[in-house]
Amino acid sequence: MSDGDNQNRAGARAVEEMTVSERRLATVRLAGFSDRDRELLRLFLRRPPGAGVSLSLVDDETADLVIANTQQAEGVFALRNLSDRANAPAAIGIVERFERDAPYYQVAQDSQMLFSLAQGINRIRNGWVPPVTGKPSGVRDPLDQRVTGRGGSPEIDAASASSALRSPVVPTGAAPTSTDLPWQRGLHVLVIDDSHFSREAVASALVKIGFHVQTAESGEEGLKLASKRHYDVALVDFEMPGMKGPEALRRLRALNEQAPSVLMMLTSRSGAVDRLRAKFAGCDAYLTKPTRMNEFLKKLREFAAEGRLSRS
Repeated sequence: MSDGDNQNRAGARAVEEMTVSERRLATVRLAGFSDRDRELLRLFLRRPPGAGVSLSLVDDETADLVIANTQQAEGVFALRNLSDRANAPAAIGIVERFERDAPYYQVAQDSQMLFSLAQGINRIRNGWVPPVTGKPSGVRDPLDQRVTGRGGSPEIDAASASSALRSPVVPTGAAPTSTDLPWQRGLHVLVIDDSHFSREAVASALVKIGFHVQTAESGEEGLKLASKRHYDVALVDFEMPGMKGPEALRRLRALNEQAPSVLMMLTSRSGAVDRLRAKFAGCDAYLTKPTRMNEFLKKLREFAAEGRLSRS
């Protein structure tokens, strides 16, 4: 049997598995929103399949999906009420702050809310289940686009993110394991790279996973951004004009309390001397291109286990 036949069969199996895991979502109920916000969301949610999520608004418990505003008592009550129902519909909570192991998909109430909401709906359709007792947690997200860096080499492979995002089941009453990332959508990541293509490719892959991403085309610009807000992770290229990667790491670390919680180098340079330069500059993890997303997320889990990425 040829390699092409094997690849075709593997692709067919992947499509079959993807289809089995899909969840039907056709109707939605909104809870905790003002009349104006309900109308805006209704227009957004009814967009045709080719342009959006295509959901019809209903006001009863037959809905396939509940979207609740957790800033209002009505929204909180709607979400809590779902836990008492057998075969409860899927749920999305619009939150101000992410919670660990919430039994619903969380979307931040910010400027990217509608984008994140559409992303959440499609992830639920593709098999996402909440991290609660007796159910696998994490996102089953069939992202099949490879992100490439300079020279067309894979830089971050979003397709491998599904298995990396799955986290262990947390028994009832037990503290959540410190190595899972149920709050991954809340991470803020700063990408510093002088290559426009590389920078945007990495950012695009991270956004698809659910991170909030800002980019900078130089170490100087990255420092300005980091001085204005705290980032959970900074991904820094090594070879840049002007301020090199190690110097950027050194200055980011020197921001002290304002410094990103985790500093990572993402570069095509793999020499031992380069690694040492980065380490002495304060680098927490050194990733070489091409890098797969599951490798990146594995590193984040390790830092979470060390208490470096707490969202509390």
